Amino acid sequence: MVIAVMSDLHDNVKTWELVVKYLQAENITTLINCGDTCAPAMLEDMSKTFSGHIHTVFGNVADRELEQEVASSLKNVTHYGDRGEVELDGKHIFFNHFPAIAESAAKSEKFDLVCHGHTHLKRWEPMGKTMIVNPGTAGGMFQYPSIATINLQTMKCSFIDFTL
Repeated sequence: MVIAVMSDLHDNVKTWELVVKYLQAENITTLINCGDTCAPAMLEDMSKTFSGHIHTVFGNVADRELEQEVASSLKNVTHYGDRGEVELDGKHIFFNHFPAIAESAAKSEKFDLVCHGHTHLKRWEPMGKTMIVNPGTAGGMFQYPSIATINLQTMKCSFIDFTL
């Protein structure tokens, strides 16, 4: 199973259009979103245009109450609050927005994969038996917009850059 990991979209509708086309072309049906989607309306748009499942958490730029309310009305979105855990294809995955929390989760050795955002910098590295990924910034702030895809069988990560 190949999943996509995204963070820090910051309401960039143009990038989201490119991301969703890529996900559809690659038949990727699971997206982990590590926060800073920003406006709840953006999350609603993501839900309408992506037919797969979106697992998401808060970032540091959010109307938390409204985001949670909107997410609860979307059939293909699961909102986990500040931290999420999910098991996919036999892999235990943790995700949140902040790197320090991600590193703490990785050090616990309870997870195969830990995902975070916030820094807008791509990262793929081992920490003990856990791989840590930061997909960069889907919103394209300070660098090209990017997401990561991860093959959960091989634990191979690819960064996908988008040009606007």
